[in-house]
Amino acid sequence: MPLHAVQVNFSARTQSAATQRAIESRLERKRAGLLGAPVGTHAVVMVDDVNLPEVEATGAQPAIELLRQLVDHGGLYDRKTWQWKEVADTTLVLAAGLPGGGRHPLTQRFTRHFH
Repeated sequence: MPLHAVQVNFSARTQSAATQRAIESRLERKRAGLLGAPVGTHAVVMVDDVNLPEVEATGAQPAIELLRQLVDHGGLYDRKTWQWKEVADTTLVLAAGLPGGGRHPLTQRFTRHFH
């Protein structure tokens, strides 16, 4: 099956809304409440520098939590209507450097899904 590549680059200023827009803009609407790769393909979402987003005062990293929601629950909420959107035929691949120098450690809650 051919692959449909989706590239997302994180920085210290990456926000969850921008991350969601970047992913959704490369997926097709299959039907109401379902997004996925174009017909006959499988989407691979490659996130580079996943551990760069700044940690908020509360300890959260919203862009990373959005990715965790995608992996844990298989979808995302629409930011306007609050309706659930399932994401099908999609694999998430991440690249991260060692913590330090602006890179932050990732939570075990998130990293348990990856090798």
